Amino acid sequence: MGGNSEDMTSDLMAEGYIEWARDIFEEVERAFSKGKHHIAVRRAQECIELAIKGVFRLLSVEFPKEHDVSKVMLDISPNLPEWFQKEVDNVSAIVKKLAEDRGPAMYGDERHLKPPGEIFKREDGEKALNDSKYVLGLCERFFKEWFNEREVE
Repeated sequence: MGGNSEDMTSDLMAEGYIEWARDIFEEVERAFSKGKHHIAVRRAQECIELAIKGVFRLLSVEFPKEHDVSKVMLDISPNLPEWFQKEVDNVSAIVKKLAEDRGPAMYGDERHLKPPGEIFKREDGEKALNDSKYVLGLCERFFKEWFNEREVE
C-alpha cells in the first residue's frame, strides 16, 4: 500500500468495511439456516452496503450516509474495471431492492400489523443470501486486484 498517509488511512477504512461485510455475511448464512429469513434479508443488506462502500472508499468516492447507494454505484461505473462494469446494473438493482426491504425486515409492516417473519419467506432469505454472496464476491475481487496493482507500483 503505497501513497500518502491519507490514502493509507482510507485503504485501512476500506479494508475494515470489507472485513465487516464478510463477518455479516456469516450472519446471513446463519440466519438463513435457522429459517430467520427476515434477519437474512436485513443482514444481507448490511453486508452489501458495507462491501460497496469499501469499494467507494478505495476509489475516494464520497457516498451518502444512507443505505441506498445504487445511484452512486451507477455513477462510478466508468471508474470500475470492465468486468465489474458489466455487473453494475445488476448490483445496483440488488442494492436498491435490499435497501427498500431493510426497514420491513427489522420492523415488519406496522400499518398492516405484520411482523417481519410473516413478510419474508424462505425464497426471500435465499435470494438475499445468494445476492449478498454475489455482490460480496465482486467487491472482494475488486479489493484483491486493487491491492495487487498497488503492490506492483
